[in-house]
Order: sequence, then C-alpha cells, then structure tokens
Amino acid sequence: MTRLAAQKITGSSSTTPWQLWIDTGGTFTDCIATDPDGKLHRLKILSSSVLRGKIVSQPDARTLEVAVQWPIQKDIFHSFVLRVVGTAQSATVQRIDLIKNLIMLTKPLKAIPTGTLIELTTNEEVPVLAARFLTQTPIGQSFPALEVKLGSTRGTNAILERKGAATALLVTKGFKDLLLIGNQQRPDLFTVQIEKTQPLYQLALEVHRISLGFP
Repeated sequence: MTRLAAQKITGSSSTTPWQLWIDTGGTFTDCIATDPDGKLHRLKILSSSVLRGKIVSQPDARTLEVAVQWPIQKDIFHSFVLRVVGTAQSATVQRIDLIKNLIMLTKPLKAIPTGTLIELTTNEEVPVLAARFLTQTPIGQSFPALEVKLGSTRGTNAILERKGAATALLVTKGFKDLLLIGNQQRPDLFTVQIEKTQPLYQLALEVHRISLGFP
C-alpha cells in the first residue's frame, strides 16, 4: 500500500459507523470491513469496477441464467447495468434471483450464445462499489455512516510496468545527465557490458533560474 487516505462518509444516521479498509490494486481491490455490530466482512472485486460472469442460458429475451460468484446475499442490483462483452448489447437490471442465478432485465436482448461473458456495473469508482457491496446498499439509497481508509498500489504498478502518461524531468542546469550517470553501482561488478535501466522520463529540461518572487 503506497498511498493512504482517510475519509469519513456520512449517510443515514448510525451510532457506530462502518469501518472500511480498501486497497485498490491494478487488477483486484481487496477490502476488509467491520459493521456497527463489530462483525468482520471481507471482499475481493475487480478494480475495473465490474462483476463478471458467463451466460448459462437465456430462458426468454428479458431473463438470463448466469454463472456468477455473487459477493453478497441480498439483491441490491436494481438499476445496475448489464453489458454483453464483445457486443453492443446492454440493459438495465430489474432484479436478480441470487438462488437461481437469474437476471431479470428491463428490456429484451437478442439471443446470446452460452458461455458469452457479461459484466455488471454501476459505473462507479471501485471503492464506492466495494462500499455498496459490503454494506448491501442499493442504488438510490443513502449509505450508512462510513469511515473509509483507502490505499492504492496503482501508482507503483504504473512505474514498475512503465505505463501511464509521458513525463519530463526538470533539473538544475548542468545536471541533465545526473540520473543517467547514477552512482556507478553495478549488480554484477565484473560485467563487461553494462546495461543501464532506462529512466522513467522521456524528456529532461535544464532549468537556468526560477524566480519565486522574492527580492
């Protein structure tokens, strides 16, 4: 966990708020929570903020039988959006039978082959969706009182994987090659051909003088 932030979200009144600890990684988001009664809850969902499953059958145009590992035991999925992966088809969820794994939709869909992937989402950021699942709060209903501690490894992952926006280095004039030169440390002291790690920045700019507005 490389970044930690604490946030208090006040929803409906409660003497003891929910305590949520959420760590958002590049692929998965891990959550631990305690409810007002002190009971511990755990949750692991995709950081893309979707719940994925597969089509088992299509009893009718507005009903889908799916194979999904539901993160909760209560149907809070009214107004969730269902997307059929690889197609332009989507629909709003009316309700879900969590026992029979049936999704009832507000509009008909064309025939979908068995095994096709589907995604359920609220189009919310993953910490919000995680809080919704943990507290079993439907869309349109206020969250209970929450205290959230949020961490993320996305920044570290972006650096390690060398992804993200192009960056530049601003450095004092005369030190443009400072990070390229480094401190001469070598993992293998007797290697003849040294291969240096490429810097994270694409452009280095030397700064002659910066005026801070002081005399």
